[in-house]
Amino acid sequence: MTTPIKNILNTLFDNNNTWQLRLLANWDDIIGHMQTKVQLLKILDDTLILGVVDACWMQELFLLSNLLIKTINQNLDQPA
Repeated sequence: MTTPIKNILNTLFDNNNTWQLRLLANWDDIIGHMQTKVQLLKILDDTLILGVVDACWMQELFLLSNLLIKTINQNLDQPA
């Protein structure tokens, strides 16, 4: 018996943290052209753990962090 991933994701997150589901659903749009260099590894409370291909991209994300946070919050129902 197979279960749609949508149903599984809804059981993994409590209903108070649906922003996490919205973030996962919109991640490719949020990260844009950097999706081949940056990936979302983990969500811990209100902290995102991102993985990058090399140190240059780590520096780039650091410099773009305010813009990335703003873009993420624009894609959520309310800032998280």
